[in-house]
Amino acid sequence: MNFLMNLIWFVLGGFISFISWIVIGILWFLTIVGIPIGMQCFKFAVMAAEEAVLGVIFCMTIVGIPFGL
Repeated sequence: MNFLMNLIWFVLGGFISFISWIVIGILWFLTIVGIPIGMQCFKFAVMAAEEAVLGVIFCMTIVGIPFGL
């Protein structure tokens, strides 16, 4: 059930969040002062996509199904 909910979340809102954090991080990198903030934005982008992607990857193997679910 968690896998299904993570997948639905990623499709309906997580992908938009992921793309938004990437764009904001790139904008922060335009200034020298904003580079540390831009790095944190990229970390947030990874966190936004991590759960759904890891769930899909784990569920692709027989051994990984318990970890993905």
